[in-house]
Amino acid sequence: MTIINDSYATVQEADQYHSIRQNTAWDDATNDAREAALVRATDYIDALYRAKSPRMVWLQPLQWPTLEDAQVPASVVRATVELALYALTGPLFGPPAARGIKSTKLEGDAGKKEVVYDDITSGDPYPAITNLLADVAFLKTSVATSGGSLIIGKLT
Repeated sequence: MTIINDSYATVQEADQYHSIRQNTAWDDATNDAREAALVRATDYIDALYRAKSPRMVWLQPLQWPTLEDAQVPASVVRATVELALYALTGPLFGPPAARGIKSTKLEGDAGKKEVVYDDITSGDPYPAITNLLADVAFLKTSVATSGGSLIIGKLT
């Protein structure tokens, strides 16, 4: 496998990073598995974060480099290699959290209906990654969700 425009970090950068930290799970993985993990980590970053500056070239496949950062920022490389370690052991993206209806209430003849949803607070699964990227990227959407209610009725 050759990584071209598919990863923010090279296998060599990841090898050095994980070697210094004695992450043996990285050392135990095959080269192909390491490359695939780096691609999945990059996919995760591009799916959940948005660079604060526009891409250097409009049609480039990844978010970095940008007009502000001619090279991929060190924090993006570090986030990529950190996530790649997790990607070796399983998927980075989980299934969407199930969000059910906690209760419903129908009021009077006006047809007002209130629906209250379950509270689900999954939180950011990788807060350290979000912190690493804070200077160069925004979280695209909130990973955490919370309960709420929806009221449907007639306006009078």
